[in-house]
Amino acid sequence: GSVATAPDRSKMGKSAKNQSEKPKKNHGAATAEPAPSPAPLLSASNARRFGVQMLSMLCLLAAWKTGVLKPPAAQVKQVPRRPTGMHFSKTLSLGHMQPFVLERPLGLPAWDTAVLAAQLDMLTGVLSSPEPEFGPAFDASRPLAQLNAQVRPRHKYTESNMTARKFFARAATAHHQYSQHVSLDVSPGLRSQIEYLEKEIVAIYPQASSVTLDLDREDAVTPCRSRAEHTIITLSDGAKKFLLIPPARAASLRVFPHLHPSAGWCRSRLSPVPEMVLVGAQAVQVTLAPGELLYIPPLWTVEAVAERPSVSVVGLVQSGPQRASAAIRRVERPGLGRECAGGIDANAGGEACEGGGTDGGFGHTDGAAPPSDVQSPDTPVGAREASGAGELHTAGTAAWLIGELSARALGSRTGLGAIVFCSRYQWLVEEGELPEPAAGGKELLPPPLCAARDAAAQASGHTRAQWEGYVSRVEAALSAGAMMDAGVKPTVLADLAEEIAAEAVPLSGLPAFWRELHACAKAASPDEAAAWAPRC
Repeated sequence: GSVATAPDRSKMGKSAKNQSEKPKKNHGAATAEPAPSPAPLLSASNARRFGVQMLSMLCLLAAWKTGVLKPPAAQVKQVPRRPTGMHFSKTLSLGHMQPFVLERPLGLPAWDTAVLAAQLDMLTGVLSSPEPEFGPAFDASRPLAQLNAQVRPRHKYTESNMTARKFFARAATAHHQYSQHVSLDVSPGLRSQIEYLEKEIVAIYPQASSVTLDLDREDAVTPCRSRAEHTIITLSDGAKKFLLIPPARAASLRVFPHLHPSAGWCRSRLSPVPEMVLVGAQAVQVTLAPGELLYIPPLWTVEAVAERPSVSVVGLVQSGPQRASAAIRRVERPGLGRECAGGIDANAGGEACEGGGTDGGFGHTDGAAPPSDVQSPDTPVGAREASGAGELHTAGTAAWLIGELSARALGSRTGLGAIVFCSRYQWLVEEGELPEPAAGGKELLPPPLCAARDAAAQASGHTRAQWEGYVSRVEAALSAGAMMDAGVKPTVLADLAEEIAAEAVPLSGLPAFWRELHACAKAASPDEAAAWAPRC
């Protein structure tokens, strides 16, 4: 008698839903709540954007590997420019270790090539060359000049006098370059126009400063070289491009030895070197415009190219490294009793020997006097005690002494030997200019240099005390009152080490001495030797 009715589906749905939400009994076993579903890491739009970026990166990587796309090449940094105060001498006297350009310093003359061609008369000592390179210079008074016929000038320029009009004549076929002190050819009227500039340069270090007039024809190149002085270059006309490398990277260059007639110059130019290599050498560059001043710290390696006929006034100011170099040469070595060594008169307060240069025996300024107590090429080793300079060291004592100086000043016994052999002597032997060391080191006394050095290291008594005292005094003189970049100290000591070696062996034995000394260092600590001499 009951009436069947259709079920209400909406109620059934709700009932089923409520039933599903009720916790189910599990006969005593508790059940955990279901974990909520995680939120998506990326929205749909962000996911598409991320996918596009990843695809782009993969495409770029594929293009780079296949050579279609190349990474941007590293570029040589530019020398920074600074504003100029009232007196630029105050800016330059603060002991800067990096080059920089001052814009519009006061006192620069309004000289251009037309003015000088009309008002200068005769120019003394003009260099003329069929090629644009003016270097390396050659000083025939330095010791290695007398070694053999292979040691000869590498430049092609000649020196003569000519009028200023001829120097700047457009029809000239030869390349010309001129650099002389302003007192030589500049008339009093013209010189009065740089009076303020001269005073500012001299004020930096009045005891030892000089000012020169430098003229360059278009494309004239002063190839890779270093100066011991502070160098201040002001440009009045034209354009000159400079490429500079810091002293700490000089060991990677092929430079002429301290005793060589071309000391201070490099084997080849810097400009053809790949830019990536220059970037690795921490090189900087700048193109100087008229009205600008370029400051170059001591012993930076520089190459200059005149992009247009140029007029420059250049100041050279004695530096801390020069004074330190003079000081260490005033320290007398035991048993020598020398009166003049390394271009320095030990009894005249560090003055240059008579007839020598004024660079403190440093050897990086043209005209510097060579060491007077080095032996001639024909001096037999057995005749050491008969030489005019007094008793000279044996090769073993010289090797030990150089190692001690290197350890005290550079923190490495191998540093000086590696620097001198690998960057100065090795390439000259490879090119045949210096004699190839004979097998067994017969040029040396005693032949096995490593054993001789070790024997010298075992010396005791008064002789040992004298040599250790000498090393300590050199170390003190090197650091007393001389503001130097850390990269400069190895160059200063390497020059002194060359003089010590030249007192111990004949000039023809120097390549063998430095080769064997470096070989001893490599055998003892190869990693350390490689760090100091990347070219070996």
